[in-house]
Amino acid sequence: MSSLEPSPPSPLSPKLSSPSWLSALSRPGPALLMLLLIATLVLLPGLGSFGLWDPHEVRLLEGASEPIAVAELWKPSGAVKPRLPLMPIKLGLKLFGPGELGARLPIALLSLVLLSTLILHGALHRRVRGSLLGALALLTTPMLFLSGRQASLGLLPMLAQLVAVTGLQALSWPRADRRALDVGIGLILTIIGLALGLLTTGSLIGLVVPSLAVAIAIYLYRGPLAGELLSSLIAGVGLIMPVRQLLVVAQAKPSLVLVAAGSLVVAGLCGALLSRRPLWLLLSLLGIGLFPALPTSINGYSGWLAGVPHWPAHREVQADSLLKTIGFVMFPWVALLPVAMAQLVSSPTTKAEAAEANESHDAEAERAQASDLVLLAWISVGYLLHTLQSALVQDLAFASLPALALIIGGYLDRVLDGKKVSLVAVLGTGLFALFVSRDFFFGPEQYLSAQLTETLRWPAVQPGTDPLIGHGGQILSTLGIVIAALFAIGLYLGRMRSLILPTTALAMTLFAMHGLVPAVTRHVSYRGIYTKYEKLGGGELGLYGIQKSSARIYGQHSVEIPSLEELFHFLNKTPGKRSFAIVGSSEVAALDVHSFQKNLPYYVVDDSNSQFLLLSNQLGPGEKDLNPLRRFVTTEPPKPQTETHINFDDRVELIGYDIPTEVQRGSEFVIRLYFKVLQPLGGNYRVFLHFDGTGARINGDHIPLGGKYPTNYWTKGQYITDEHRMSTSRLNQSAGYYQVFTGLWPGGDGARLRVSQGPHEPDNRVRLSAIRVK
Repeated sequence: MSSLEPSPPSPLSPKLSSPSWLSALSRPGPALLMLLLIATLVLLPGLGSFGLWDPHEVRLLEGASEPIAVAELWKPSGAVKPRLPLMPIKLGLKLFGPGELGARLPIALLSLVLLSTLILHGALHRRVRGSLLGALALLTTPMLFLSGRQASLGLLPMLAQLVAVTGLQALSWPRADRRALDVGIGLILTIIGLALGLLTTGSLIGLVVPSLAVAIAIYLYRGPLAGELLSSLIAGVGLIMPVRQLLVVAQAKPSLVLVAAGSLVVAGLCGALLSRRPLWLLLSLLGIGLFPALPTSINGYSGWLAGVPHWPAHREVQADSLLKTIGFVMFPWVALLPVAMAQLVSSPTTKAEAAEANESHDAEAERAQASDLVLLAWISVGYLLHTLQSALVQDLAFASLPALALIIGGYLDRVLDGKKVSLVAVLGTGLFALFVSRDFFFGPEQYLSAQLTETLRWPAVQPGTDPLIGHGGQILSTLGIVIAALFAIGLYLGRMRSLILPTTALAMTLFAMHGLVPAVTRHVSYRGIYTKYEKLGGGELGLYGIQKSSARIYGQHSVEIPSLEELFHFLNKTPGKRSFAIVGSSEVAALDVHSFQKNLPYYVVDDSNSQFLLLSNQLGPGEKDLNPLRRFVTTEPPKPQTETHINFDDRVELIGYDIPTEVQRGSEFVIRLYFKVLQPLGGNYRVFLHFDGTGARINGDHIPLGGKYPTNYWTKGQYITDEHRMSTSRLNQSAGYYQVFTGLWPGGDGARLRVSQGPHEPDNRVRLSAIRVK
């Protein structure tokens, strides 16, 4: 059979006719061409149109900018992570210079190589169309489309595992009519995949996961003994050094290690003799590797573990920690995983089971069914060892995601071949997608954190200023509900109509890439601020409360400023000349107090970024001060709708408030409290708001001004307008009248600030007006 001929239908699928164009996609050439066309259109347009994320991408660019010797690919000096994943970024910076294109283009090309390797995997196992569908599914997951369009480190480990598994499968169980080709290709891929895996993720993930997965699958399906022996030997060798080093870190007693080594040797030999399968020999090989005396210590970075091992393990890493991560990084396709994996488990997986089900069990059918076992073993071993690696070494992106993509692709391929989908599968898929999308309501940052080693900090913006950010949770949750419904509908309709699934996923991908990502970038990148700074004339730039790294990347001449005194000196050192400085938004309160006390003016000329502000010593023609505190912190008495005179311990006076008379359940409303500062409060107090009525209490405890101006910065003579946005729930709050109470409270079990003058409750709560919730 020619390698360009269509892949035969799965022996487990009904043989129904398909459209000619769909049948063509079972050939490697058309499938690869279609995949590269779609992936290029998805990943490359606008690659440099949004700024570098700080600190996420900027940190990687800084690491890639440093010299990396060949020897440091195995044992980097002064590092805790492998250096090889930085090499594509380093190459891009060398070719295109520091900036978005140089940092991202090599990663985008690497993602195309990863997706293409999925087609190669399918071609070697005559499952091209399923691999194509799996590649399209992977392309539309946050893990791939985010990693592929940003400087990231997660793609090379994924590629290494995929190449290693593909090569080992071909080498261990070659096709009967293509034995020489499969052995040759398999040998090359195995060497490349294992070498990349060892240098990017260490021995446990890079060597043991792919080799043990293949060995287990051949063992369970009674495949070729030579292939099982080869994979078992690689897995056994891959286990020796990591286990030895972990035993050193755990300070295991030498006597116990010798007993364990002897037991492993005996158990392996007995298992191999009784089962007549070589998989058990990996235990003997590991035992032999434990007999030599262990070193006294492990100093720093270990290439075998791709990091610095430690004991005891991380407490926050649990056995189910990866489940949540997989749910987010594989959304929305994670909804199909339970059904797809159940389909594999329920299919005949041994020769005896295939014969009992009257399925074909010739050599090619056995090899195809064994490839399903490889995927299941790959996921199982990968999940176990990734969890162990994260607990004992460091957090690591889940490199076995290609296996999940292939499982999903194989399931979709069966649906296109006419496999009937049960109503339980349809409902289960929809509900699973619904559960994951619900989490986006409370944590939208989870959707855009797939490519990061830590969770993105979702920007906090002023209400009404940035709808995509301000309502990100609601938007993502709503989209998730829609996708859950469309996934269920697509599965229910079956066959050709099931193509609604990748279409829907692609639509959400495009929205995330060209809607959510640019919106978030405006708040986690310096680029917009530098662009505004250049438009205003440029010149010397001061940096206060932020790192200088982004300034170097964007080629600006900047000066790091260590104190507020020096910041104002920098802004005003040349009378009549305009100066600029970038400050962290968390510094505004201290900056404003210093300005008030020293009578030194400053102006905010760009507030588009929620984390950083651009300051100047003067305003240009047509400009206005964008300081977020100007409207709320003044020396002029405000005019509240309702006046009061409530004195809190002779330090601050509540002089009035604005509260609506009625609101709708489920809606938002604004309440304003007006304070006059009599003396410094001497502590950091929260403003509490209690709405007590017929339903559950509506609680509005908060740091004043959304955290921008805590009470420890309040200065004598200032008037503070504390504007706070509240929301009501249709589920918890019933209609009726609610009495509003307020006061000042330090948090926790601390005592509320005493009310020394004015009407108040015995518990130092101040009763305001009532509000009707309809």
